[in-house]
Amino acid sequence: LAHPAAGVEDEIEAGAITLLPAHLTPETLRAAFELVASLHFAGDQKSAAHTALAGFAALANADRWTIYLTSEVSGGEASSLEPLAVRGLTETERAIAETDWRRALLGEAIVMSGAESQAAREAATRIETVTRDEGVRRVLAVPMVNGVRLLGVLEVVREGEEAVAFLASEVELIGALVVPVASALAN
Repeated sequence: LAHPAAGVEDEIEAGAITLLPAHLTPETLRAAFELVASLHFAGDQKSAAHTALAGFAALANADRWTIYLTSEVSGGEASSLEPLAVRGLTETERAIAETDWRRALLGEAIVMSGAESQAAREAATRIETVTRDEGVRRVLAVPMVNGVRLLGVLEVVREGEEAVAFLASEVELIGALVVPVASALAN
């Protein structure tokens, strides 16, 4: 017997595939499919987020990928962004002294609450994708929506004087793949 949610997962997966940009290379299409398929094996929200970031990193070059979840600040009016998972470090973050014992123990970057980019905050407020230059950083922020609920924001950062802007095709691909990732995080 099929699991009751199996039909919903199949619809979400099919929906994500139909949202993909039209002219993808076979390698990119394979990587996109692997990202979506790998989400089925995630046992909890944090592992789903880390799995998603690994899949995104295989699709586009960036210094840091972060998934922020929204959290209510007070009375259901305003929400803040809390980091759930991080992959990679920007050049500035690599220059931070190794005195951060938590980073050393965990073996990963730690992004503190409130460290999100202006683009990430704007994407959460406007509930639309934002690309912006913030100093020497190029930032792509994509809201993660499930149904009518904003779950969080995917923030992608390229840093440095020679950091290239995000191509429209990268923005479109990442935006399409955020749909099944948001669904996995909601489940």
